[in-house]
Amino acid sequence: MKLSPIPKELLERALHLPLAQREQIVENIKRAVHEQKEQVLSEAFAKGILDKREYEEKYKDHFYGEHGADSFIDYLTVVLGDEDACFITNNHRVVARRKELQERFGRKIISMEEFLKR
Repeated sequence: MKLSPIPKELLERALHLPLAQREQIVENIKRAVHEQKEQVLSEAFAKGILDKREYEEKYKDHFYGEHGADSFIDYLTVVLGDEDACFITNNHRVVARRKELQERFGRKIISMEEFLKR
């Protein structure tokens, strides 16, 4: 399952729904994000990119960004994809450990600021 951005117009319409419906939408989004995270981790474990122990000790819950998303899972998605792909992020935790992550997983990481300067 690959999540897609929610169009702004749809979000604006959702603001006018009853509270119970808005809460259900949020729960559905949270469930989908959790399912995607589990799928990415399962694929990474199956391909031998990392094992569960390494993930839990070194990476789990270390890279949440200011909006609550786990940037490590996003980075791992790039690692699982195209070998020429680059991970662009504004998560300072990822940027601070980029050398370690790049050496371990082989995908370049650049900050959004660096990307915009190019």
